[in-house]
Amino acid sequence: LVATVYLPLGSSAEAVEAAARLNGSRPHLQLVLRAQRERGEAYPINELRNLAIAAAHTSHFLTLDVDLWPSEGLHAAFTRQSAALLANKRSALVVPAFAFYATKHAAEADEAFPRKASELPRSMAQLGHCVQRGNCTTFYARSSPETHSSTNYPKWWNWTDVRRTFGIACMRSTRYEPYVIVPRLPSTPRYHEGFDGYGKNKIEFVIHLRYTGFRFDVLPFAFVTHMQHSKSELKEQWEDGATHHREKMDALFLQFAESLRASNKKMKKMPDCSASRAAAKGRSRKAR
Repeated sequence: LVATVYLPLGSSAEAVEAAARLNGSRPHLQLVLRAQRERGEAYPINELRNLAIAAAHTSHFLTLDVDLWPSEGLHAAFTRQSAALLANKRSALVVPAFAFYATKHAAEADEAFPRKASELPRSMAQLGHCVQRGNCTTFYARSSPETHSSTNYPKWWNWTDVRRTFGIACMRSTRYEPYVIVPRLPSTPRYHEGFDGYGKNKIEFVIHLRYTGFRFDVLPFAFVTHMQHSKSELKEQWEDGATHHREKMDALFLQFAESLRASNKKMKKMPDCSASRAAAKGRSRKAR
């Protein structure tokens, strides 16, 4: 496990020393410290992710924000897959994502966390009970369902083969941003560090994988869960038009997507579902 810690300007010597002591204090835990370089620096979210990837020594990597918790069986579910799949240089294994709601009001979530953390689902059975109680849903199901809609959750729930994934044939939305396990190879894209703060910083990574020919398969019997928390300052800046941050990230995203399309014209990529349906209708007309 590699965790990147961002140290704001003015961090006390005690805080830095505490982070340094924690580094290596547990097996398989490594901390990478990144100090804020100047006042007003935008939160370098994708730089932090790339620093963590660079410090890893594993064959694959999965990047998660600190508010996401992996299920207990995730590593076992990954290692059960075929050697051919794991050796595929352009394979992205989608880990289904869920949201855990500790309270009805997000503003109260931070206070509720210490009391509710033990209820966070860690197994498939616990997740099933959490969904039945209404405390867990598909991630962003209530506010932005398209961001995870390409993952076939009904199929995942009913899947029985622990040693086999199932593929995603097409992308339902360009806003699709699943959490994926990918090979830690020089040929695997890294996060675009021009994206900072909140917004578009995971979607750009997914479309980069897509335009460079990665196939997407859903990993069975494993998941990650988002722990509810109050709205971050970064998200408030995203929603505040006066900061122009959203406008800047949207423009960068469109520019980046166009450059990917132009430089990967010959690469076979996962199609849009709308294009797949149109092609199927065309074939049907010809058959008649």
